[in-house]
Amino acid sequence: MSKLRNLHALAGIFPIILVALCTFSAHAQPNVLDTTTSTSEEVAENAAPELTIPSLEQQRADLKEQLESAQQTVRPETAQQLGISLEALQGRADRIRALDGLLQQQIGTLQRSAEVNASVEDLGRDIATYQERGLSEPPPYSLGFAEGLQNDVTAEERHLDSLETERASIERERESAKERLAEAQRARRAANEAAAQNSDPANAQRLTWTLNRAKLEERYHQAAADGRKLRLEMVNKELELGQRRLAHLQNKAESVRIHTEFRLEELEARLAEVVSKREALEAALPTLRAAHEARDQERSIARASLEGADASDTLEAELAMRSTRVDTAARALELAEKQLLLHDMEKLLWERRYAVWQGANDEELSLWKEETERFVEETRRDREVQEGRLLDLRASIGEREKVRTEWAGDPAGSAAIDQQIVSLRERESILNTYLSALLPLERFAERLEVEIDRERNQVSWWERWERFQRVAGVVWNYEVFAYEDGAVTVRKMVIAFLVLTIGFLFTGRVCRALRDLLIARTRINENAAAAVEKLFYYLAIILILLYTLNLVNIPLTLFAFFGGAIAIAVGFGAQHLINNFISGFILMLERPIRIGDLVEVDDVHGIIQHVGARSTRVLTSQNIHLLIPNSSLLENTVVNWTLSGEKYCTRVSVGVAYGSPTEKVAALILEASANTKTILDAPKPQVFFTDFGDNALGFEVHVWIKMRRIMDKRRAESELRFEIDRLFREHDICIAFPQRDLHLDTTRPLEIRMVSDDRQEG
Repeated sequence: MSKLRNLHALAGIFPIILVALCTFSAHAQPNVLDTTTSTSEEVAENAAPELTIPSLEQQRADLKEQLESAQQTVRPETAQQLGISLEALQGRADRIRALDGLLQQQIGTLQRSAEVNASVEDLGRDIATYQERGLSEPPPYSLGFAEGLQNDVTAEERHLDSLETERASIERERESAKERLAEAQRARRAANEAAAQNSDPANAQRLTWTLNRAKLEERYHQAAADGRKLRLEMVNKELELGQRRLAHLQNKAESVRIHTEFRLEELEARLAEVVSKREALEAALPTLRAAHEARDQERSIARASLEGADASDTLEAELAMRSTRVDTAARALELAEKQLLLHDMEKLLWERRYAVWQGANDEELSLWKEETERFVEETRRDREVQEGRLLDLRASIGEREKVRTEWAGDPAGSAAIDQQIVSLRERESILNTYLSALLPLERFAERLEVEIDRERNQVSWWERWERFQRVAGVVWNYEVFAYEDGAVTVRKMVIAFLVLTIGFLFTGRVCRALRDLLIARTRINENAAAAVEKLFYYLAIILILLYTLNLVNIPLTLFAFFGGAIAIAVGFGAQHLINNFISGFILMLERPIRIGDLVEVDDVHGIIQHVGARSTRVLTSQNIHLLIPNSSLLENTVVNWTLSGEKYCTRVSVGVAYGSPTEKVAALILEASANTKTILDAPKPQVFFTDFGDNALGFEVHVWIKMRRIMDKRRAESELRFEIDRLFREHDICIAFPQRDLHLDTTRPLEIRMVSDDRQEG
């Protein structure tokens, strides 16, 4: 009776399950229920209906009903009836809830898109008003007003950069969503096919549930893909809006800049503000120094207490807390002193900016440009260091907060940890304050760089000529290298080059004229005249070299070391060592031979293991190491089997008996190539009918293999020959072998003689 009651209860629950599944199927999207084999991109781009807020709200309302129905089926008896787990039933309800969340996100995206469209219209009206009337305030404009517009331009540029980053991220997410949608569609089609082909009534309920679960999964991933598409469209609209707004702001900023006046009163107000901040910081320095000294004394007392008593975790925690407080005070004092320098630099930058606006000379602008660039670079490095310290500090705070739970039973230790965390947070606040002062100053210096460049580009031609003269003077007197108390500059090198060039040309003409004069005035022969010409030529060259060195004040002792080193190296036969050394560098730079390459040197195959400064080590297939001088690898022929890649074309020849079907033979050889795993599919193997031989029809197959060792080539050829032999045997194709045909003349009787053994031996 109890079994009958259980069956009766399950029979009452089963209709509820069927109603829930059918309800979900009826409310599913048309593109989800389609069982065609369309791709995910076609479904996401073409088949999906237009998404609107009312349609999405209606879908959410339907999902609410489906969720209630799905939650009612999450029962053990339902899972047993369907032959699935209870977690699967709960997973279906969770997926419906997640789908509702995606639809809510799509609604939010559509609302944001509508706001962007409204912003586009507002911007269009603002641009039209500006083009018609201009700015509401008449010129001239103050520097503060111009800086406000420039700050808006900078903020908009950063906003566009963040939108570009967001768009790239959404595009990656969209591609991933398309892939997941394609997988869900394949699973849905497989479930649909399994349900359609089912002939067992016992499995019908489970297969129907599986099909509807697959449809739900497909609908979820379709909604995810649609959401990515909507977000991408919205971000593209925002980018277009931002670009138009940026262009509008840049036009306004440029128009304002032209009519901006940097008044002396404004400079004085800025300087007074900087001086006020500096005085406040100077007034705080004694307090910071006193706090540092007091905390240092507290740490000393804690250290003495730890040394004078038995060590305990509480005392060590107390000492660590005191040390942290000392470090915080030291960091506060250090950054305050650095901030004083920043205020001094800020004051100097304001004064220079005022001078730039009033029209400074080009020499001052060049100097200020270099100093400002150097300050920006130093400030950027300092900011990166402080930001790194801030990240480490936040990590330390997180670690201390985790440790605090371990001291719950020790009030003193717990208080020490709390004080340590407070000190670390104080240090975090100090770093944030310093960075908040450093970053605006860095941007201010960058803006000054731009203004200096703009001012330098507006100088007259005469000022540009003076600038060129200064730059040329710097280059002309640039020190190339120094020796003892002297230096070789560009000017000296140019003069030496001109003297040598003119001297060589003049010396050649004079020596040839001397040779002709000797031949014409004396009886000396041409060979003797040529010898005299050469002698005078080399003597004149030496004198010109000595004169040039003296002209540029380069002593001969500068070359004594180099001459002696070269003489000693050549005298002791170092030319071979230098040859191998230079060859090694050539091998390393040009890389005609690399580590791991398979090479052939003097009919020996091996793998390059090391390319050194003097020699190269090669490992042969017999596990023998060869040491080859580097110069030999450049001077002799070396075969590098893997220079351009690991692919190598090899060939195998085979001969078949006359009368064999040639086309079938070629097909079998190709089949054998395809069956051999060590042979690559691309490039495709090629078979050639090579020859009508004396004993066989010759075939040759060219195949591509990957070869890292010479044994790879031999293994591939061997496996291919095995496969060819097997296929030929299966198809009764005979591999030919050398043979001779004996032809007898039967036009007359054959003469046969019997020869005795004795005669044969004789």
